[in-house]
Amino acid sequence: MLSKNNLILFLSTSIPFLSYVGTNLQQLYYYDFVDLFKYFILFFIFIFLSCKFLSKVNFLKNKNLEITIAYFVLIFFNYNSLQLIFRDILNLSEFRYVSFISWLLLLALVIYKFTFLSIKKNIINFSYKFFSIFFIISFIFLFINFLTLKKYEDFNYENYNQFIEENIKLGSTKLNNVYYILLDSYPRQDILEKDFNFDNSEFLKNMNNIGFENLSNSMTNVPSTHLNQTLVFDMNLKRVNNYIKNIKETDIGVPKEFSDWKYGHTIVHKIFHELGYLNFVSFDTTFRGTPCRIKDLSSTGFDKCISQKAILRELEINFLKNTPFIDILGKFFPSFFSYLFLYPKDITKNLESIIPKDKSIFYYSHIMIPHPPPKYDDYCKIRTEIFEMNITSNVSDEAKKGVIQDIRCLNSEVLELSKKIISLDPNAIIIFQSDNGWPFNKYPMDHFNINIWKVPKECKKMLKDDFTNVNTFRVVFNCLEVSNFNLRPNQLINY
Repeated sequence: MLSKNNLILFLSTSIPFLSYVGTNLQQLYYYDFVDLFKYFILFFIFIFLSCKFLSKVNFLKNKNLEITIAYFVLIFFNYNSLQLIFRDILNLSEFRYVSFISWLLLLALVIYKFTFLSIKKNIINFSYKFFSIFFIISFIFLFINFLTLKKYEDFNYENYNQFIEENIKLGSTKLNNVYYILLDSYPRQDILEKDFNFDNSEFLKNMNNIGFENLSNSMTNVPSTHLNQTLVFDMNLKRVNNYIKNIKETDIGVPKEFSDWKYGHTIVHKIFHELGYLNFVSFDTTFRGTPCRIKDLSSTGFDKCISQKAILRELEINFLKNTPFIDILGKFFPSFFSYLFLYPKDITKNLESIIPKDKSIFYYSHIMIPHPPPKYDDYCKIRTEIFEMNITSNVSDEAKKGVIQDIRCLNSEVLELSKKIISLDPNAIIIFQSDNGWPFNKYPMDHFNINIWKVPKECKKMLKDDFTNVNTFRVVFNCLEVSNFNLRPNQLINY
């Protein structure tokens, strides 16, 4: 039977994991829960064995070692709470330094209290009650968030069979490879001129010289990655409109059904499979929900995932942000604690091995550039630092300078990638598209996205200058001569 001290130790080590799961429940996937449970078991075993070892060597002789370590764990995993107080509540510009100093003072207080002062029995009882209440609150918070989760029904391709039978002509011999490359948060030319004082015309001219058309009045239907990609791969706005209409203030995050596209569970991927295509994908392996972590892709709509290897993923990095690990060790090992992003040049150098010679492919690549934070330095080298993805405000001149530098470097890599695709696959349909414009603009300017297409000559008449993303694959399938879709109206959703 566990002693009260060991129970306190168990409670203190489980609270950080419960709190993290409760806060991020909507965004977590099955394997995230498995990994978090594994990390908790390993962490508890490590803390428990450390206590046993320290006891054997008479560390803190005649003291309650478990109590001391329990409070240390509490302070260790609440480093981010101090940052939130100093950054979001007190609005301190030097919040990182103030947070770290405050954290050290708290830690020193605990060490002094439990090392140099005698611990009375009532402290043990108080600590047991304190950690028990903390545990119960964390569990209730998790349970309440669980009750507010949107019910997610398992994806079923059978729902699309009738649609495909009625709208798609199977057996076509015109199976051009299709490359759909999303450049996250890339604004169109007029927004870059107005908000960034940046002229992007040279890049657009270079793309035009190798056969691309810039849709200069392009707009996304909704400025949200999950919702935009859902309506793009649905080829209609019905599901997104229903969600927007019924959204509640109490809803936490976007329901998991709007992540189906991450797994190729879409009508578009189903159609490509039915036409005889292989579905390829490139996602950052660091990002939560990516299928590139799954060894067996048979449960997805993808046949192959092309990405980079990652040491730490979004799950681990976000969890470690609750501790001082990233702020301290990240200064000495920045590349270890930063997100590992996918760059166009990663695809370019592997393109020859990616394209099969005997099969047609639909290749979807999601590039998280120029979405903040900046990912290139002044010399277009990859930036290795502690990246912060959950950005709530990024409208400073410094932030805009970073976006422009990213766009300059990204343009160069996109141009090289385009030339490489054309040299290897001259008949391919190639689309560079953004899910939204500059995300910190107001409606409707936040919808003004980049949209650059290369299609066979006979399909150019299908491209309209005032284009919206919902029509992307309606045009693609019409160009492949397997459908005769009407284009959807250019509806903009203020979200």
